[in-house]
Amino acid sequence: MSVTLITTIKRFIGLSSDAKPSAVPAGSTFFAYDLQNMYITPDDGSTWVLKEGARNMATTKVVTVLDNNVTLTASAADHTSSVWTLDDGYGAELFIKITNGATGPTVAAVAQVWVSPDNSNWYKLGGSLGSTLGNAEITSWSIPIPIGVEFVKVISGSNTVQDVVIRVEGSEVTAIS
Repeated sequence: MSVTLITTIKRFIGLSSDAKPSAVPAGSTFFAYDLQNMYITPDDGSTWVLKEGARNMATTKVVTVLDNNVTLTASAADHTSSVWTLDDGYGAELFIKITNGATGPTVAAVAQVWVSPDNSNWYKLGGSLGSTLGNAEITSWSIPIPIGVEFVKVISGSNTVQDVVIRVEGSEVTAIS
């Protein structure tokens, strides 16, 4: 390869599974935020290489259980999970699983994710998540929690006739090295 003058480069961000752009100036970069890897193209985007210094980046994660298989009693008041405090600001993922009993509910259970910057003022994150009505069925979700969020909780319930079980846990990135 001959020496290439780098002029106006472009910077891209996406998932590691995304196709990297082509027809871009040499020296352009692509940051795969899910793996925390930075790639650079030495040509027109036909080739992408992991940028030196970005190799062997590791993340440390901490898993917190907000609800450990809590029974949502049929026709009872809604249940509020423990509040999850996100201290480190590197991002997090929330996992919710609702399991129906041997006989499914007549009205599906729902879960609503709430977020707060101060543990006093709460805001809905997305819409309500509804489970299925089938017998012994499991409904689950994985929800990314935005970086600016400090507190998370889940309010669930609304099922009728049959009890269901909910499990809520979160994985927070606490360090990048």
